[in-house]
Amino acid sequence: MGCSGGRDVAAAHPKVAPMSFPIHDHHLVDHSDVMQLAALFDRLELQREIHKGGYGAPTSTEGYSAQNYILNFGQLPGAGHLTLEPSKLLNRKTDQGDDTGSVHALFCAAMIASLEAAGLPLVNPGIKPLMGARTRPHTDKFRGPHPNAVLFLDPGASLVLRTDVQFHTSVVEYRGRFYIPQAFLPDGDSPSGNRIHMISQAAMAAGAGLPALVMDLFDANVLDELTPVGELEIIVAGIDDDLQKLLISSHGSPYSLRPADFEEMVEQARRHPLQLTGPTYQRLQSVGRWEAFEGWRFMHYFEGDPRVRRVYLMNRALAAREVPFTDINGPGVKDWRRAPQSGS
Repeated sequence: MGCSGGRDVAAAHPKVAPMSFPIHDHHLVDHSDVMQLAALFDRLELQREIHKGGYGAPTSTEGYSAQNYILNFGQLPGAGHLTLEPSKLLNRKTDQGDDTGSVHALFCAAMIASLEAAGLPLVNPGIKPLMGARTRPHTDKFRGPHPNAVLFLDPGASLVLRTDVQFHTSVVEYRGRFYIPQAFLPDGDSPSGNRIHMISQAAMAAGAGLPALVMDLFDANVLDELTPVGELEIIVAGIDDDLQKLLISSHGSPYSLRPADFEEMVEQARRHPLQLTGPTYQRLQSVGRWEAFEGWRFMHYFEGDPRVRRVYLMNRALAAREVPFTDINGPGVKDWRRAPQSGS
């Protein structure tokens, strides 16, 4: 599955019918010309804060909305980002006096054309131009099995993926217990400044009204102590609202989630063992060429000059409301970051 020695990205993901975007009078930009794309990028009016509130109901993010805390903007003039929706921008006529809408539509059209030329899947895509962010280590929220992608318009930066620990698609062992890694998030309240979420079975047998599954929170330093058990044949999106079953997404049915048992995932992992390698990394840094990556599967971060202009493709087969959300102050959550870890 995916990068770092796994199965080929195109082979690992289901065939999807290409989305059709009507493009009106957008042939003025050559999507293969990086200089033209960069010039068009410079006409965008980036914003420092959009989607205030980020991950639905973020908890402690040191005064930032979750998304902007992760992006970690500095004081660079012009720094910011946008989330552009091709399905809206390219399916309506722009008013003659709407220069911003016209630029957004033109930029979207160029990006979609370049993505189609690269042969990348487009599944309810969003386009995110970004500059000035010193993005903190994190995993993306799972929105479906299709890869996202990054396009650098300048040299001098890279997207770094840590590929030895697979989130959502593997079982690991830590201190004698099995876990399914779910998320890596920056958190100023954690000893290391980052935390990880992993699903485990409840230590005591579940009874009426008692959770069978637990979302365990650990300091991110634990990442180096995980022993891989094996790779999964499906993707674990999270836990159901009753805390009894996992919610999984198969590659053949990416638009819905179904319940599954934790023991089934352990059995799958044992059929596809993974070797303990220690930390391994992959760097994406090509200029003018889209590179696919699974941001929900691998922890990643930005490295290099924050002035580098870059664009992200976000595929979103699942609506945000369909994806399990972890309230770290809610039921079924065990925080081990400052607790003795002799066992779970």
